Amino acid sequence: MKKRGIAVLVCVLLAICVAGLFYRYQYIEIPDLNAVDISTAQKAVSSKELIPAVEYIYHPTVPEGLVIRTKPQVGEFAERYSKIILYVSKGPERYVAADAEISWYNISDKKDRWTFSMPLVSADVLYIDCTACFAEEVAWKDNYRNGKLSGGVSTTESFKKYIPIEAQYDKRVHDAYEKQRIVFAIPLEELGSTHPDACYIRLYAEGRENIRINFRMTWESI
Repeated sequence: MKKRGIAVLVCVLLAICVAGLFYRYQYIEIPDLNAVDISTAQKAVSSKELIPAVEYIYHPTVPEGLVIRTKPQVGEFAERYSKIILYVSKGPERYVAADAEISWYNISDKKDRWTFSMPLVSADVLYIDCTACFAEEVAWKDNYRNGKLSGGVSTTESFKKYIPIEAQYDKRVHDAYEKQRIVFAIPLEELGSTHPDACYIRLYAEGRENIRINFRMTWESI
């Protein structure tokens, strides 16, 4: 009886060991990838025979491009060849430029004037709030009569590649030297830059060449 009991115990222990080995083969422990850059994190996950999937979310303190957390979390186990979600920071949802300057082309031989508030980004859209005063009458092109004038924006002065934008304005026709407010809303994902250091804008007006305004910006590290 004693020998049989020992044999049973050995079988149980052997079964536990086999089950443990199978579990360790079938399931992979999730490594700590917090604050790791996305490229390195993807390689680390793939090397463990897991499938990386990326989701980008805003975060107030984790710099853009670094992993915030994973699902499953660090220390948990996932089945081999299963999907692991890497939550990667898009940076803060809202931030303001550290410095900026504006330049423009006068629409006539007289002097126009532009002022603006500091550019800010909210939810991947760059907003620039301006006040313009032209030396001649201006009538904006508003194809849809929705209070949005048409234009284009580029990150290069050559305007070789640009995206269409709309800007909110006070009224379509302004007399000479009448101040008007213009608010630009530039989609950064379409522009291809989350922190553009320059924006070259062309606005479309009736019976005129494009009205051109340029912004240069510097951003604090976030």
